[in-house]
Amino acid sequence: MFHFGHKSVDVSLCDGVMTVATPENDILVSIEISRMLKVNITCGNLTVYYVEKKKNKTLNMRTFSLEADFEDIQKLYRDLDSKLKGRPKSLLVLINPNAGKKKGIKVYKKIADSLFQLCGVKLDIIVTNRQNEPTEILKSYDLSKIDGIVTVGGDGLYCECMNGLVKRVQQDNKIQLDNHNADIVSSVLPIGIIPAGSGDVIVQYLHGTRCARTAVLHILLGSHVDSNIVSVHAGRHLLSYSALVLGFGLFGDMMHDCEKFRWMGPSRYNIIPLGSMLKRREFDVEVEYNPLTQNEKPKTARLYGRQISLPNGFLSQPLKLQRKQRTKSSSDLQKESSVNEDLIKEEGRIYAVDSHAIMMKEKFRENDASFWSKFPDGLTKVKNEKPDCYDYKFVSKHEVSGYKVKLLNSTVNTVGNNKELQKDYYINCDGECIRLKEPVFNVKLHRNAVKFFGDFAD
Repeated sequence: MFHFGHKSVDVSLCDGVMTVATPENDILVSIEISRMLKVNITCGNLTVYYVEKKKNKTLNMRTFSLEADFEDIQKLYRDLDSKLKGRPKSLLVLINPNAGKKKGIKVYKKIADSLFQLCGVKLDIIVTNRQNEPTEILKSYDLSKIDGIVTVGGDGLYCECMNGLVKRVQQDNKIQLDNHNADIVSSVLPIGIIPAGSGDVIVQYLHGTRCARTAVLHILLGSHVDSNIVSVHAGRHLLSYSALVLGFGLFGDMMHDCEKFRWMGPSRYNIIPLGSMLKRREFDVEVEYNPLTQNEKPKTARLYGRQISLPNGFLSQPLKLQRKQRTKSSSDLQKESSVNEDLIKEEGRIYAVDSHAIMMKEKFRENDASFWSKFPDGLTKVKNEKPDCYDYKFVSKHEVSGYKVKLLNSTVNTVGNNKELQKDYYINCDGECIRLKEPVFNVKLHRNAVKFFGDFAD
């Protein structure tokens, strides 16, 4: 017989649920074992640490204790402990001390450290000192000794770690990184994000909140989900992998302009893009893309709640277009057939070519923060993540598996063995600005290439 406080109770483990009830069958505690962090035993006392999800999507840790004879407590402990599989035991933790308002180390010490210690997780903690250091660390790190990677910082730190991990996996599997047609090998090692940055967009997509404690608890529970990335190549070289948004043209220029005002902190994303929007450039391009087939399109909307297309690649230009039936007389984007029947070619003047590795959510959540700056008129729908945010005549939206962009009428200067474009063209890769040196770049979708600790917000 077990005792819960002053009451005698029965304890059952059935269908993944632990139930504590009185002999009269009044249920006092009912917890999914998947929500348990750990169990601790001392003499005739067993303490269960578990996670409770609140309505605002944050997680809290709760405990309860049971008392019984030593043998009964030991048996219950063994039964529970055998079911707590998949919890991480060893983690590599990378902290960016300069992320956001330079609070990365403070967030870790105040929130994460005590929870990791409570659960007995072995940690290798590295405080980064410079850009791209995480990518370099993961080139040679012994990944066999850890159950996952944890970043304490913003989206930038995660993207550096993701790039380093994906490149390392390809290196170990002898995949040619610079081949833009190569299918990459997915990583089996999950990455967890403890938010301490300016935007923390990815972790909010994951959990519906940027609460650091919630992120730590998701990591400790050990569950993980798959996500997609896209690769971008130019001049037969890999430029980067993108986990969130890859934008050429308008959004590339916006990010370049924002980089010049880093001293403004996060507020620059609400101010500087307006000026970029007002002075936006037009680009003459040729775009070739491979539409997703019916077999390639997701059959369910499980990831990130309800969603549409993955990724969304779009062409936008200043003239009004008929998105579904464009003809040479009604549009300056002329669709042509190519040698490959599956390949579609469009040519014209545009403002931007953007792609999203993460699906757009159909349901707008009012409490979610967003990556996008405050644009006027209908573009606020992008900020608010509404599914119809691209439903305008001047926007062409496609579900694609890959695409190629060629800059028309661009001049390439050759200096020695180096090539450079005469004008500056920029790609926004998850908030990092990449300057193009070649007039052609390729983007390819890679499904389920990386894993996140946690579960997508519903």
